[in-house]
Amino acid sequence: MGRGRLRIRPELPCPREHRSEALANVCEVWVWVDGRIFVYVLGQSGYEERERSEWIPDIDREALVRWASEPDQHAALKGYRQELRRSGA
Repeated sequence: MGRGRLRIRPELPCPREHRSEALANVCEVWVWVDGRIFVYVLGQSGYEERERSEWIPDIDREALVRWASEPDQHAALKGYRQELRRSGA
């Protein structure tokens, strides 16, 4: 596969850990640490942290974290969809 994949990986401490994604040409990596999602974009010198995703720039990461932390997956998906509809996303 070519460039253009997005991968979300939980609990990785820093972008240096993403060597396998860089070799696989994954252009954007999301890392979940301590209830926050960090976005790293592959550049010329490796992964660089960014404030916004290049693939989903308008995503509300705080809302995503809230619903991803919900233990009931069905309730989380339903609630997140409802929130997206209300926000017009």
